[in-house]
Amino acid sequence: MNSNPDPELELLRKGKVPPEQAQRLLHERTELLLKVRHVLKKEVDRRRRAELKAALEGAIGRILAGVEVFPDALPTLVRAFCLGADWEAGEYWLYDPPRQKLFWRGAWWKEGLDLTAFEEASFEVGVAPGEGLAGRTWESGQNQWVHVVGDDPNRMRAAEATKAGFRTALGLPFHSGEGTDGVLILYHRAVRRHEDDEVEFMAKLLRQVERLAVWKWGDQ
Repeated sequence: MNSNPDPELELLRKGKVPPEQAQRLLHERTELLLKVRHVLKKEVDRRRRAELKAALEGAIGRILAGVEVFPDALPTLVRAFCLGADWEAGEYWLYDPPRQKLFWRGAWWKEGLDLTAFEEASFEVGVAPGEGLAGRTWESGQNQWVHVVGDDPNRMRAAEATKAGFRTALGLPFHSGEGTDGVLILYHRAVRRHEDDEVEFMAKLLRQVERLAVWKWGDQ
């Protein structure tokens, strides 16, 4: 216990501080408490994210070990990526060489979201290189971060995405052997600030998936 209490607070407690000074002291202490609370929350969130990400890294091998072919792992991987990295929904697109397009093949979203219209608008949707977020990600082979989904001028299913409330999206290409075989897109209803560490971590996880997939099945 602190044996040297704040003298100003002691005077305030005893009612020996003028009203204006008392108001100032209360304001200062409130601001200090809010700052401390913010710092503590950030530290708790940081540790929670670190624990989730560590669990996610360990889960990838188990997920791939439990399927016969690589595409069968994708629904579970999407769910794991969302839960482990705090995204509310995710979808995956696979490349169809004969038609030279990416096609939507599945999605996962957290409980409480209603993405029925978004999912229905996605069935058998095919995108060419550079078309929509999936097409841009696939064509470039680079991660794509969209801060406000509804403001993306090249956004497919814009009405459905807006209705779902999505504000941030992250497109990540994944490979299995040679070339880009698909795209993973993650969504959140909050406007999330672009964080290089976050993107690099997600890309690192996908590289881990690729290495394990090639090791288990060879070049797809």
